Amino acid sequence: MKVTPLDVLYGSGSDLTLSCSAESSPLAQFQWALNRTLLSNIGPELWLENIHGNQSGSYSCWAHNTRTLRYQISEFSDITVLGKINIWCYHHYFPKPSNHRGEFCNLNL
Repeated sequence: MKVTPLDVLYGSGSDLTLSCSAESSPLAQFQWALNRTLLSNIGPELWLENIHGNQSGSYSCWAHNTRTLRYQISEFSDITVLGKINIWCYHHYFPKPSNHRGEFCNLNL
């Protein structure tokens, strides 16, 4: 299984694609699972858009050969989605210049 973009952690709101391939005749049919529970998604690619924490877990791909009735499960890909963190700060100087009111900053992680 291939995951793009390849990362360990994903920020909430990110997009990612998982793709799966298998050598099979006839062509394999694919289904996806999250934490070993089958999802309704079928096909060799799973698009996850605007992901959130409840989509964290172990993803796997199930490839099924309709002629031999055999299937194979891919290795698991662990996806961790972190919530956004906003940090607000206020800069001040000591000693404070007479004409300075301070500065605010905002950092989104």
